[in-house]
Amino acid sequence: KGAVGYGNCFAMKRASHNYLIAFFLGLWFPMGAIMALADQNRPLIVFAAASLKLELDTLALDYEAKHGQNVLVSYGASAALAQQISVGAPVDLFISAAPKWMDVLQKANLLVPNSRRNILQNNLVLLAFDPKELPFNLTDRTTALVRLTGKSIATGHAQSVPLGSYGTEALRHLDLYSHLESQLIPMQNANAAFHLVENGITDFAIAYGTTAKSAKKSHIVAYFSTESHAPILYPMAAVIGPNQKATLDFYIFLQGAKAKSIFTNAGFRVLN
Repeated sequence: KGAVGYGNCFAMKRASHNYLIAFFLGLWFPMGAIMALADQNRPLIVFAAASLKLELDTLALDYEAKHGQNVLVSYGASAALAQQISVGAPVDLFISAAPKWMDVLQKANLLVPNSRRNILQNNLVLLAFDPKELPFNLTDRTTALVRLTGKSIATGHAQSVPLGSYGTEALRHLDLYSHLESQLIPMQNANAAFHLVENGITDFAIAYGTTAKSAKKSHIVAYFSTESHAPILYPMAAVIGPNQKATLDFYIFLQGAKAKSIFTNAGFRVLN
């Protein structure tokens, strides 16, 4: 069970790391073998919500250039990443798009004590592919139903993807969910949902405001109020393991001025 999903999860940046190649191929190394490799110039391994990809890719490269420490970032749905950590994935740092999946690891005593921090906050929007789609107010239920009924709407899986959970909660709050449920196209992470509307595969997509900023073909037609769903918080925490010094350095870097600037420019609200 623990080996399932590892192959799809890792975004390889250093093909020379044999144990990561093994994961990519879907193989399972005994934990002792993994730990034996930890001292062989082991990179810092970060698991992060897919909605952070653009910003963390930039920050990881900047950190590598300045500190000489290789950083591998694996992106995906927060639930899937948390599950992989819980079964022994050799991860140093985890950034989730929802507190509930960090709670799972904290209850299992897998996090470095007192390392958990809410570092970012996001918002929720509705994107449309058709350039003729005009903005409208989601709180006007009649208008929203006229505009959305019969149209495909990409989102995340409600049970395992924070985007899907927030989106479902917001649609229920607006009394739209029961009417639109059959039109929702649940995807494995926030970026996958965005790519559906960006490429015209779906008519609409529920997306994070930060993701929408990178859109080239789709555009925002509506905003979900903050009252319609739980706060979209991104908690970060160090995972207990052998690489604590490097983890702490990168942990601090992600809360510094450079990271704050990049996250703010991307549309995130940076939390103290």
